[in-house]
Formats: sequence, structure tokens, C-alpha cells
Amino acid sequence: RNKKVVVPKVLIAYGSETGTAEQSASSLSKRLKLCSPTVCTLNEVLSMDRKARASFEYMLILCSTFGQGSPPSNAVHFFEKFHEFDFTGGLKFAVLALGSSLYPDFCKAGQDLVYKMIDVGAQSMCDIVKVDSAKGNQQAILEWSTNISNQVLPENLVNGIKTQNQEKGIS
Repeated sequence: RNKKVVVPKVLIAYGSETGTAEQSASSLSKRLKLCSPTVCTLNEVLSMDRKARASFEYMLILCSTFGQGSPPSNAVHFFEKFHEFDFTGGLKFAVLALGSSLYPDFCKAGQDLVYKMIDVGAQSMCDIVKVDSAKGNQQAILEWSTNISNQVLPENLVNGIKTQNQEKGIS
């Protein structure tokens, strides 16, 4: 009998003003559908109870920068209350920062998130990827999503989950 395959618990959190980060979060969720990720705004992460937050193994963050280096409105409370978090339980995270190099504070909100996550004990999976809307961003978003998906769901794990689901009669 095979040992039970543990499906990683994934939180995909986004801060989006124009919808690009939200759409990218939705696409990433589809790529990771085998682990049924939770997708929500960064502000909604605050309303989760501590135990629910602590249950995630991965937190994948997609966040745009708005105006003068500010987080988007659906992420601003998360930034304000960040000091209340404790991610020392081994949470792994990655940040995709969206912005425009036409502004002086290019991708500042995403960069701030990296510092904040490390400050509260989370472990970075990879360097921040900064996506420049002034140069077209689909390719960079796709590359980041592919890299993250391969880390969260390596092929052997994908095969293990699919086999386990077939045994349970889940397609």
C-alpha cells in the first residue's frame, strides 16, 4: 500500500487595482488546481483565523503598486496589520510584483512585502519577480507562474496526487 500523498496547502493572495494581479492569481490557481488553493485578496488574509493562516505551507503573493508606491486598496489593511503575523512555522512564500517603470516607486509594494514576509519569519522560495506593465508583462507572469508551480507541485507529486485521486474515484 502506498503511503498517503500529502497535498500541499496553498494560499494565493493578491493586491490588485486594475485586475491584472487578480487575473494572474486566478490563472495560477488553475495551474495548481490539484492542491485546491485558497485564493483571496491580501486584505481577506486578515479575516482568516490564526489557525487557518498557520495551516498553509505556501503563500503566493501577486501584488501591484498603486500611485506613489502604495499597495492597492484591497491590500492596504494587510500592509497596516502585518506586524501581527507570525510565519515562523515554515511558511514558504513568493512575490510577483506588478508595476510600471514609468513611476519612480516601481514595484515598491511588492518589494515591501518581501521584506515584511522575511521579518515575520517566512522563507522565500525565489527572488521577487518585478513585472513592468510599461513593457508588456504576460511573458514574465507566465515564467513566474511556471517556476512557482514546479516548486509547489513537482512532477512526482503531481503523479502521486493523481494516482491517489484515481484510487478514491476523484477525477
